[in-house]
Amino acid sequence: MNEYKIQRRVQRGLDYLDAKDPEWFLRVNPEKLDLFSEVNCVLGQAYGNFFQYRKNHGHMRLIWGVRHGFIVTVPSLLHGAEYVVIWSAAIRERREAYRLQQAQLRREQALRDARERRENWDRVVRRTARHLPERHLTVVG
Repeated sequence: MNEYKIQRRVQRGLDYLDAKDPEWFLRVNPEKLDLFSEVNCVLGQAYGNFFQYRKNHGHMRLIWGVRHGFIVTVPSLLHGAEYVVIWSAAIRERREAYRLQQAQLRREQALRDARERRENWDRVVRRTARHLPERHLTVVG
């Protein structure tokens, strides 16, 4: 089996998971990834158990897991490590992109909050200024 075929299978699995659950990778530890284990494979870590996931989502045929790179079959046992490397890299990439996206969202929220506080303060100052005689107003710049 060549690397292109492995990458294509894993990409099919990535596309499937991204469409079903955009944050699935947050529940998968790439250090524990083991495609020969029903609980430490991608679906096992993300959803508890590979076989239970298949059953609950109507993917009864084992070939579905093979075609999506979720499991390794006997003919491709020698390539199990390659699957793990590709899956692990993809999970790490998604985690890093997610971390950067969350940081950007926090920055944007902080800016919105600061803008709102400034607008509220300006309203208070304007409201207060209307009720004070002019001689009490001092412009601070």
